[in-house]
Amino acid sequence: MKAFYRDYKREEGVFNFKLPGWLVWFAGGIAYNSVRDPDLREALWLGKKLGNLRMMHSENGNGLSPQSVSSLVDGMYANHYEDLILVREDDTRVHFLVKDQREKLKDLVLLIHEEDGFTFFSMKSRLKIDDISRLIEQFILEDPKNPEEPGKKKILSAKRKVLIPQA
Repeated sequence: MKAFYRDYKREEGVFNFKLPGWLVWFAGGIAYNSVRDPDLREALWLGKKLGNLRMMHSENGNGLSPQSVSSLVDGMYANHYEDLILVREDDTRVHFLVKDQREKLKDLVLLIHEEDGFTFFSMKSRLKIDDISRLIEQFILEDPKNPEEPGKKKILSAKRKVLIPQA
């Protein structure tokens, strides 16, 4: 995955950027302190569990062949990545791959390959499935358009204290 990013990031028509994990953590802490909405605060709390972010995007078919994307996906499967979501529609392929270690989602990768473009997003993390479940519960189960049914079992237990870096 690193070699793929290194090889193609300088191709003509390819846009890319990389953010270090400490910057994501720091920016999340600043945003957390300025937001009053509890839903957004819950989402920003997960920022402390995120690491390095990489993104690469190519439009109009520049730089990346379907064979190179296919070999990237095959290499990821060989390195113990698993499909969390796979969508195939016409000439579009969307792969959301994860690599877990000790019940944590260590690496998250999103690949979107279309006839006229390609997007690659990679993120290191220390997220747990429970963290994602709690976020889903926060945004879906407490949505006024989707009121919780009486007697419906909660996905997670009570919230724990949130520690966010202070700027």
